[in-house]
Amino acid sequence: MAALALATAALAWIGPLARPIAAAAFGPSGEIVPAGAPIRITFDRNLDRRSVEERFGLNPPTPGRFFWDDRTLSFLPDRLLEPHTRYDVVIAEGVRDDRGRVLSGTINWSFRTRGPRLAILQSDGQSSRITLVNADGSDARLVQTIPAPVGEIVAAPDGSALVYVEQAEAGRSRLMYLDLAGAASLPLVDDPQVSAAAPSWSPTGDFIAYEVRTLQDGIAGAPRIWLAQPDGTLLGPLLSDSQQIAYGPRWSDDGNRIVFIDGQTQQLVVYSFFTDIAEPLPISSDEAAIWISEAAALVARNADPQRSQLLLIPLSDPANPRPLTDPSVAALGPAPAPNGRSIAYTQRNAPGEATIWLVALNGDPPRQLSNSGSHQDIQPLWSPDGSRIAFVRISADQPNGAAIVLDPETAVEQVVLEDVQQLVWVP
Repeated sequence: MAALALATAALAWIGPLARPIAAAAFGPSGEIVPAGAPIRITFDRNLDRRSVEERFGLNPPTPGRFFWDDRTLSFLPDRLLEPHTRYDVVIAEGVRDDRGRVLSGTINWSFRTRGPRLAILQSDGQSSRITLVNADGSDARLVQTIPAPVGEIVAAPDGSALVYVEQAEAGRSRLMYLDLAGAASLPLVDDPQVSAAAPSWSPTGDFIAYEVRTLQDGIAGAPRIWLAQPDGTLLGPLLSDSQQIAYGPRWSDDGNRIVFIDGQTQQLVVYSFFTDIAEPLPISSDEAAIWISEAAALVARNADPQRSQLLLIPLSDPANPRPLTDPSVAALGPAPAPNGRSIAYTQRNAPGEATIWLVALNGDPPRQLSNSGSHQDIQPLWSPDGSRIAFVRISADQPNGAAIVLDPETAVEQVVLEDVQQLVWVP
């Protein structure tokens, strides 16, 4: 009898050995999943997290990182998923709950990624439109009509949303959040005392850095960098010195640092979230810098109007940057290739003329990509898969521009949409 009582007590403590594993929710699923979408699973009970991570599988295999929020596991790939590809997710047999009991069964599902699209901003000066379109110009879909001018749009890293800068009233702009799935806009930063602009998403999509200017008598003051979350939670100034003038925030690929421009000296400054230290670099720029993580470097345009060239700035030795372009011609708007090996940029050739060029970081000379002519090609951006470059072409007969996509290997151009103010790739 004593042995039976002991066995019964033990069974009551550990529970059944073959209790099944179950998910309350999981995603993504379907056939048109953005290539930047995180993979999330919410379990129906508390589990031993390490045992779950050890049994998580994604095929085709993709490196990434795990994050937990209560019972929800998120897997964030280190790079965008391949477009037009089926992915299988599995939680294999052998997961334990938080009391060490082994659960039976598996969880598995699949989804298919879609190709990258372009979000295109169009405006007539009074109202604005945001359209999604495939890179070949097909399947154009109006997402949002905004009864106000919009100055800029930026896409979330997972392709699920946009943040845009909307003119609220004279002298003030606000940040709006647009859910692309539901096509609903919500205020993100909307304070009648400040003007907000220049949003920049963190790589994980959890934070947005932006410029804020305090308004006094309708006049905007000097810019400072603040942080917000996509749900509208305002986190306050980036720097402990909340009065430091700064603009042009850009996140590192790992999300641990932000580079910005000191508004008084024009020096580039790298801020580290780990150390809470803002380190000025001996380089001045009048344009936001970009990160080249593979080279542990930055690329920026120098602030000297007589030598407007792009520089590769190694973070280990920032005092010795390497010129990437000829100082005799103006270079601006650098955009890194996803593989980190080359930079697309705009080169101003003559008054009213500009073309898209490409320079490799291995030392090869720059080469022209877009066609020459009486037009200006600006805003080059690489597609997430690195196969194409999109840009805006402005000419005298089309001041609002046209969205053009070109193949960097063949330099073949394709007009995607007319009457364009800005474009961004949506993974």
